[in-house]
Amino acid sequence: DSYCATYSLAYNGTDEYTVSQADASLNTNGVSGELSLAAWVKPDTIHNGYVVGYQPLGDRDNHLYLQLRDGGTVRGFLQVNGSNYITSGGSYSSNVWQHVAVTCSDSEIKVYLNGSEVASDTSVGNPDDIGTGRLITAIRESSSGSPYDGLIDDAAYGNRVWSQSDIQLLIDRCGGL
Repeated sequence: DSYCATYSLAYNGTDEYTVSQADASLNTNGVSGELSLAAWVKPDTIHNGYVVGYQPLGDRDNHLYLQLRDGGTVRGFLQVNGSNYITSGGSYSSNVWQHVAVTCSDSEIKVYLNGSEVASDTSVGNPDDIGTGRLITAIRESSSGSPYDGLIDDAAYGNRVWSQSDIQLLIDRCGGL
């Protein structure tokens, strides 16, 4: 489906990113303690790159990030009150459209690649503590962070854990690019 690819955003891997407005309807604090992120990606190379994240304005201690790693894996990275919870898996490719997603609750974090679960971990913090945040694509977490290099399309987030069939619906909506 050309709609998704036509409106993708290109990031140069150095200084470009996109930030949404904070959305009170997606406040994780005391609401659900659940959060999900997803996006279509077409990385230019196999590299460390933050694809999409959810974090409060000005708060680097509480967030959920979805990353591509230079070893070719997809990584979910939850940080709550200074503690890190990370799980990685799968094998992504450069110059090919792929769908990536991460879901997180107070009991599990899962990573998906093209609709298949590729990693999970039950040692997690409570995303309830993230609070009201905003969606950021092609994040540069810090001066030493790794910005994304490539195309991103249809970034999505929600304040519940998406099931595998929910993620498949996101994939089907774009026709598999």
